[in-house]
Amino acid sequence: MTSHAVSRPVAQQAARWFLCLQGGASEDERQACAAWRAADSEHERAWQLATRFSAQVQSIPPDVARATLQRPAALGRRAAVKALTSLVVLGSLGVALSRTGTVDTLLADARTAVGEQRRLTLDDGTELHLNTDTAVDIRYSAGERLLVLRRGELYVSTGKDPRPMLVHSAWGMFQPLGTRFAVRQYEQHDELKVLEGTVAATPRAGATLRIEAGEQALVSATRVTRLNNAPAKLDWVEGMLRVERMPLVDFLAELGRYRHGWVRCAPEVAQLEISGVYQLADSDAALRALAMAFPLRVNYLSRYWVTVVPAGA
Repeated sequence: MTSHAVSRPVAQQAARWFLCLQGGASEDERQACAAWRAADSEHERAWQLATRFSAQVQSIPPDVARATLQRPAALGRRAAVKALTSLVVLGSLGVALSRTGTVDTLLADARTAVGEQRRLTLDDGTELHLNTDTAVDIRYSAGERLLVLRRGELYVSTGKDPRPMLVHSAWGMFQPLGTRFAVRQYEQHDELKVLEGTVAATPRAGATLRIEAGEQALVSATRVTRLNNAPAKLDWVEGMLRVERMPLVDFLAELGRYRHGWVRCAPEVAQLEISGVYQLADSDAALRALAMAFPLRVNYLSRYWVTVVPAGA
């Protein structure tokens, strides 16, 4: 850490004070905050950074903000404090904030929470569908239409417009030519599915490959790999998860994208093949349907810790 950086404990204190005052603090709390700021120059710098990012935390509900100091361990309050703490620390370091996951969620032009899906129609008629836990920047100019996928999964149906469209993601760039396609970010690559038209896929350091309708590809940092199998329908756009003979462990990993916490299975049923159609809007209902259709039982240690085991276990 450099001498100009704000330490994380101080950033966290600034975040808590800021959220407290945003929620309607008492006069005693305001005076206590002022005293904390005056006690150390690092405190004041952290406070100023928190204030700078006030526009990005306006969506935090007042009741969450007001209770921050009293019960910081609660899940929603912890998430709010963590997000603003990251903004303060990264801002003090001069880091490009839009390249961090937590900050993406706060600053992206369009975003969805875990389990949420969203549909947008842009000014040029382009239709966007954002899947669960997705963040996208929309940067249209006189010369181009640029979408930046910061995280998650995006479906695009391009509108008619003379300006070229580009989609930037973690591992590459995608230029559609009158098309419908989807891009999903993974830890080591992007996945491209083309439903209509053509998409020119270019890795960060490699050659461009044109992917045609009915094809899909993986895009790593250095290459585009065309896959032999045709892309499956994008059932998530309709709020469904459709699977056919998918191992249970993979099915739960996919379903787990739409809920907070962890969904695991016992090793002895990990390779059980799952088929069916499941509603994504209610993952608990999907788990109940799973237990009814297959010899499985769903154990809840808590709402956020679920284990699927054999029915007789």
